[in-house]
Amino acid sequence: MNTLTGVILFLYTRCIRWFPSSFRTEFEEEMCEVFSLALHESRRTGIRSMFMTTIREIRDLPMILFYEHFQTIQDRIWKPFQRTFLRSQTGSPLAVMRRKGMSEFMDTGTLNFHSKPHRILAVVPLFLFGFGIAAISLTRGGPWYSVPLWRLILSIAMGLLPMIVISIGGLIALIRGIPDWGLTWVGCAFMGFLIFVKTLAEELAEVGQRIISEPVEIGIVVVLFLVGVTLLVIVGARGWQRGGLLSIGFSVTFTLTFFWAVTAAPFYRHDLAPLALPFSLLIAAITYLYTQASNPSRWMILMVMGLLNLGSLLAANTVWLEWHQTRGETSSPLPFVIFMFLFLICGPIMGLITKPIKRTLRRA
Repeated sequence: MNTLTGVILFLYTRCIRWFPSSFRTEFEEEMCEVFSLALHESRRTGIRSMFMTTIREIRDLPMILFYEHFQTIQDRIWKPFQRTFLRSQTGSPLAVMRRKGMSEFMDTGTLNFHSKPHRILAVVPLFLFGFGIAAISLTRGGPWYSVPLWRLILSIAMGLLPMIVISIGGLIALIRGIPDWGLTWVGCAFMGFLIFVKTLAEELAEVGQRIISEPVEIGIVVVLFLVGVTLLVIVGARGWQRGGLLSIGFSVTFTLTFFWAVTAAPFYRHDLAPLALPFSLLIAAITYLYTQASNPSRWMILMVMGLLNLGSLLAANTVWLEWHQTRGETSSPLPFVIFMFLFLICGPIMGLITKPIKRTLRRA
């Protein structure tokens, strides 16, 4: 009986370790003590009583675990916004500015890359996304129906792995309050998820297999739009320079997707998709320069990046144009070009828009 009690207590304490550190600091000792007392009390009436006590105590743990992690993520995302826009009588950033004259975090927007590894970390998702697209094409080597099953499975795995890493990196960046190195991770992860949802919905609609109703689909679009706007407001409020990094994640991910699009039916241009790798390397190198450049140079870098993205879109459009011309149709890249440039400038523009708002709040 003592051994069983010890095992249950050990497993319970392991479960508590899954909670956020702030929660454990406040409640871990108390929770373990209460559960231990309840378990020892029920042990007097037999194993069945111990079992029922254990079930009663742990049945709510998954929900509490989810809620506490959600609250932690919410707090860490909200705090930068709160530090920027809200004020109190004594300890807010605006009160500090009144005492010290200027807040580097709010006014200058200076990027805080403390070391070279942090700058490299900031450009990794841009390279990973391009690597994943190139890896899919190089591994598969042709239309999906013409290759062996093992190559098809391997190509899917090679493409999914970088995307999973980017998603995890974006989530970690969110949990840590979106540090400067995490801006591109969040931008790439969000745009990648947005494209994935759109592609999945279109593919299912083509085969007549809608897994959700149209109102729910519209609701998802609205939620994703609000999430994107919230990211822009939070990051843009911390300076247009940071907004630029988030926008780089948006626009580059959007552009790289076209290297993958030309491999799909009815084009099957697997010879073009590997170009995503050198393109992503070039973009990563330019982004690295952005992290350490002066403000005027950053605007020039954004312009160069826009031209490179435009070139890749026009190259992809040649494939679509050729296919449409054989059918007497036309193909215009203008909508995609507009979206690409909007994704590239939305972060810096939001930063410039919020700057006078912050000045107004500071004078209030």
